[in-house]
Amino acid sequence: LMEIPPQIFSLKRLMSLDLSGNRIARVPEEIRNLQRLAILDFSNNRLSEFPASILSLTGLYSLDLSVNGIASIPAGISRLENCAKLDISHNRLTRFPAEVLKMKKLKELDITGNPILDVPSGLPFTVKK
Repeated sequence: LMEIPPQIFSLKRLMSLDLSGNRIARVPEEIRNLQRLAILDFSNNRLSEFPASILSLTGLYSLDLSVNGIASIPAGISRLENCAKLDISHNRLTRFPAEVLKMKKLKELDITGNPILDVPSGLPFTVKK
C-alpha cells in the first residue's frame, strides 16, 4: 500500500491498526476519526516526519513508528497521555527526544538504530538504545 484506504477511517470502533511493511509516506488527517485506537503500527514504511495527525489519538497505548525516516519528535507528543510503549527505532533521530519526558504513562521507549549520541540516565521508563 502506498496510502491508507479511506474506508478504514469510518471504522470508529477500531482498536488496533497494523499498517506495517508498506510504502506509506503520509498519514492523512482522517486518522483522527479512529479515537478508540489503542495500538497503531506504522513500522517499515516511508514516513519522513512524525505524523502530527496521530497526536489527536489520545487513547493510544502502543505506537510503533520504527524503520521509517523520521528525524524529529514533535513537542505535542505528550498529548499521547495513555501511551506506554513508543517504538521509534531505526529512524534518523540525532538527539534524544526530550519531548517524551512529558509522557506520563510511558514505560518503554525504543530508540535503537538511531544516530543518537547522548541518552540521559535516570529516566522514569525503560530505554532500548
